[in-house]
Amino acid sequence: MVKLVGVDLDVPIGVIAPYRSNHPIIRKIPPKTLEQCVAKGTIAMLFNGGALQEELSRLAPIEELPPIGSSANITEKGTKSEIENIEPQVLKRADSIIDYRKQKFHHPRLSSTMIGLKICTILRYGACYYVLHDALRRFYGSKYPMILESQVEKTDTVN
Repeated sequence: MVKLVGVDLDVPIGVIAPYRSNHPIIRKIPPKTLEQCVAKGTIAMLFNGGALQEELSRLAPIEELPPIGSSANITEKGTKSEIENIEPQVLKRADSIIDYRKQKFHHPRLSSTMIGLKICTILRYGACYYVLHDALRRFYGSKYPMILESQVEKTDTVN
């Protein structure tokens, strides 16, 4: 499903899924950092996030390091697409900041659609939701709801 959406259709997608805590790469994440990256035995992963992410993802296994990045926002304060919109307390904590500017799917929504694979539900309606909805309906018979464009723009998370 992730290959269909992220590779074949070239659409960004976020996936929240269980992870193996004993995996060698996961074990390289400092405990405090890992604690901030996981919730209820799951970890979020962004697929097809653009050329920079692709290159970091290519290099990560060679160095046996996990490619970890912040969403550069405070929980429930909305996604930021430009450095000048990131809260000062977030910028102050960053080790590195890469100004990559807006990407091709910045409208109507800045973030990717997030799917929870453990419970098979949409956790956030985001960029390219209609493409994802159509593909999952056609190829997997999924019954994810079709929502209005105005809901996509305003919805941060859905439970």
